[in-house]
Amino acid sequence: MEEITREEAAQNKTKFYIIVIILLLILFALLLLGFSFFKIKYSVESSKVEKGAGEEVRVLDDTGELSKPAGEFLDVVDWRELAKVLPDNVNGYQSSPVEGFTLVEEGYKTSRVIKNYTKGDRSVSITVFDTAQTKKHLEYTKSFYEVDSSYMYAKKIEIGGYPAQEQYLYAPKMGTTYVLVKDRFFVIVQGTIDSLSELRVFAERVDYATLGSF
Repeated sequence: MEEITREEAAQNKTKFYIIVIILLLILFALLLLGFSFFKIKYSVESSKVEKGAGEEVRVLDDTGELSKPAGEFLDVVDWRELAKVLPDNVNGYQSSPVEGFTLVEEGYKTSRVIKNYTKGDRSVSITVFDTAQTKKHLEYTKSFYEVDSSYMYAKKIEIGGYPAQEQYLYAPKMGTTYVLVKDRFFVIVQGTIDSLSELRVFAERVDYATLGSF
């Protein structure tokens, strides 16, 4: 029997390691496939409708808790009605015609309106969302934060009796104000302005009394 050279031994060792790595990759792929199957199965099971005698139909959400009755989130305010809460000309800014839509898809509805205001090279926009059936969009607003840094400023405030947050980026002079109305309507006021006090004038001109009555 011929003696195995060091080079051949090294080659055999390398082949052995390659085979081990391939086997480990196959094992990992199988484990990943099994986990994906379990996750899909769990998602399907968790989305089943539960209905008891004399009870309203309720669906399990991703937290495993029963959602509110589906009917509470099926109806959204028509965008033409939402448009009525937007102010006309504000503080010398000229307003453009309102734009809006009411989107209806399977299991999903939302309404949105937006109006732009301009004065010289400055511009401000006011957007109102009816997020009645998209509660996850409100998660951010429920965790309004405050920050004071060299590049931005953010503070929790209250506008129209509702929780809000104002942000200002110093470099582009861009301000944004968020207002959450009745845990449902999301008002966003954004513009290129010199200070947040100017932007707040726009935010305060929204008709929150009407918006809160929907």
